[in-house]
Amino acid sequence: MIGEMVRFTHPPGLQIDFEAPKAARPFYRELLSALRARTGSDVWLSMTALVSWCGTGRSWMAGLPVDEIGPVAFYMGGLRTRWLRCSGGAASFSSPDAAAVWA
Repeated sequence: MIGEMVRFTHPPGLQIDFEAPKAARPFYRELLSALRARTGSDVWLSMTALVSWCGTGRSWMAGLPVDEIGPVAFYMGGLRTRWLRCSGGAASFSSPDAAAVWA
């Protein structure tokens, strides 16, 4: 359905906002791969990612066929330290470096 909408409307970009619990991550990966295959490289493909998805090891988001991964933050609580580590020390999203692709 998303691919059909893109085909008819010809948007310059598309952002997918999906909170994927661990069990849904394979579906999310498949969805993004199918969208990329359907839209090609002509459509900027972006996704949102919860800050908590930024792990210390290889991220499950590595290798996703997207042009951008935009971090989504909420009350950080105990995750603040993890965010600072993953963002290279950026304390907010005001810095372009803080919103860099994590994958």
